[in-house]
Amino acid sequence: MAKRLMIPWHKDLKVPNKSQNCKEVLGSFHSEKKYLLLSGNRASGKTTLGWVYILMMAARRPRTTIVWARSEYSSIIDSSLESLVKHILKYGLQDKRNPFIFKTRPSRLLFKNGSKIILMGLRDIEKIKGVEPLIVVIDEASREKTVETFITIAGSQVGGRAGKWMTSSGQYFNQIIMLTNPSSKGHWIWKLYHDKQSMDDQQDELDEDGQQIQDLLKQDYIEKKDFLWLDFKLNDNPAYSPDGVHINDQGNQALNGLKATHPRGVFYDRYVDGIWCSAEGQVYRIQEENILSLSQITKRWGGLPTNVGWDLRRACDWGADHPSICLWIGLHKLTGDKLVYKEWRKTQADIDEIGLNIKAESKGQLITRTVIDHRKDMQRMLRKHGIPAIFATKGEGSVTEGIILVNAALRRAQEGKPGGLYIYDRAVCNRDPNPVTLTRPRSLIQEMETLEYDPNPKSDKPNKVGDDASDAVRYDYLADNNLDEDIYIEPMLI
Repeated sequence: MAKRLMIPWHKDLKVPNKSQNCKEVLGSFHSEKKYLLLSGNRASGKTTLGWVYILMMAARRPRTTIVWARSEYSSIIDSSLESLVKHILKYGLQDKRNPFIFKTRPSRLLFKNGSKIILMGLRDIEKIKGVEPLIVVIDEASREKTVETFITIAGSQVGGRAGKWMTSSGQYFNQIIMLTNPSSKGHWIWKLYHDKQSMDDQQDELDEDGQQIQDLLKQDYIEKKDFLWLDFKLNDNPAYSPDGVHINDQGNQALNGLKATHPRGVFYDRYVDGIWCSAEGQVYRIQEENILSLSQITKRWGGLPTNVGWDLRRACDWGADHPSICLWIGLHKLTGDKLVYKEWRKTQADIDEIGLNIKAESKGQLITRTVIDHRKDMQRMLRKHGIPAIFATKGEGSVTEGIILVNAALRRAQEGKPGGLYIYDRAVCNRDPNPVTLTRPRSLIQEMETLEYDPNPKSDKPNKVGDDASDAVRYDYLADNNLDEDIYIEPMLI
């Protein structure tokens, strides 16, 4: 059954704030900017303004179809709808005479004037072509790893007049709006907006994305004047800057929060400063303050973690040519510190051998949670040995998010703040006899000290050799983070 939401509409929709970016987006349809890119640091108001704009267009232009899309449809339900409810309804849109209806399957916002906003995933691009949208918003656009999605929506691979789609109301498809945090300059989005001239003049062989972009830009329906790149900052978020210029106290708190949760490095540059840059160098910023001897642990906490004063959990990653890993992690109930106090690892281990060893090494301990890599056979095996386990959070962006969380915890430990991540220097409890270990890291500490990003500028992920135990740490932090999805900082009313 459809759920009726009484969404208010005044004749004059309130402008979120007076920032230049706000004016550019809300006026983009009439200025005929066909390809908008809203890039900026986290919490800069990109999503809020995107929702305001398409709701305004749907309400003011009868029989308009708009698509709001993400790589994965499930993430729209988990994130984008929450953004709609918690942000857009803050703008005093209150007119019960013009409600819209929200239908969950498929997710649609239906307006009395015949307009509709359809929420879709990008995995089945043919569905987007089929609904003939006037506007397509691609949220978290940098998660699309190739330019093909943009090319298909833009029309270069679609039948019709010069690649444009004619809507049923007689209007041409007009806009693609992409919302994203910064990524690498090797990403196709950066190339599309910044490297047009350089690619025309480039003599060297182009990669696949570069060649597709070059071919796209030769089409007669793609013109340079159609593109608009906007860099967003906190002053573009109406919750943090009512006048679009000055940051209020809540904005300063948000900025301090971003700085505290993003250690210096590539993700600080991207998510705090809003800079497009490549991920390179060491992945984890581990230092000697994070590595503790037994005497240091005893001095700090009275000994290794037990069920008194600690919450004990496990995190596992599976491998064949790589080692299978199990980490035992203690969460201190007062300080929020985490200590990796035991590590079992073995390459090419028998499936039952893994379960038996995990159970034996856990003897006498009450383990409250075991989070594991996605393998149902391993989950069944653990269950056979009396070990219930949950799957780790996976999907687009999860690797980056996990790295940020782990690095933030490493830094808190280095600064002596609560909630730090520490590792017992003799945590490894067994010997892996496989000879491949002679040329690879043999502990979580060694992994964190040596793991680097893939040198491919498009990758943005660590090398896949020697990241097994560090993956397990990520799983634990992501599992914690997912418990906090409902925490929300209330935006300021305009």
